[in-house]
Amino acid sequence: MALAGGCGNPFNWQPKLVSNFAKSDMAITWKYGSKDTLLQSLNPQIKIFESGNVPVGLKINSLKCMQTVLDTNITLLLKYPFDAASLVQKELKLNEIVTLSPKNKNPKFTYKWTPLGGLNNPNIANPTFMATKATSFTLEIDDGFACKTTEKFSFTISSYKLWL
Repeated sequence: MALAGGCGNPFNWQPKLVSNFAKSDMAITWKYGSKDTLLQSLNPQIKIFESGNVPVGLKINSLKCMQTVLDTNITLLLKYPFDAASLVQKELKLNEIVTLSPKNKNPKFTYKWTPLGGLNNPNIANPTFMATKATSFTLEIDDGFACKTTEKFSFTISSYKLWL
């Protein structure tokens, strides 16, 4: 079965069932959360309005044999994939090399930093840049299940005077 995804409320689950039985011989009941729903679909689109540990499963009864041929359950942990992130503000030294570090990092996420100027790679979690002027960056993070979040970074250059 495919895992559920999305940002929650609802989570979207589209399980995929492959069977050698004729669909016309099956009474298919998809179970999710506190609901058991008769859906004559091998690949339904299910919206789950619960979070935490949510039981999901599938029961198939043969209409010819009048018997249960499959009854299986698993538990999905459904949670919002991102932690809340506040604006990162920092004062830098001129020509300082900086590695950006977002709060939300996961090897399965995709990253898109803007603006692109000065970043060594705008499509990774931790790009670097050289501080030559005050600048701001916005990071869009996608979990791959249609859930996105944004983190913002703002940098100034320290102004100092050398007194002789």
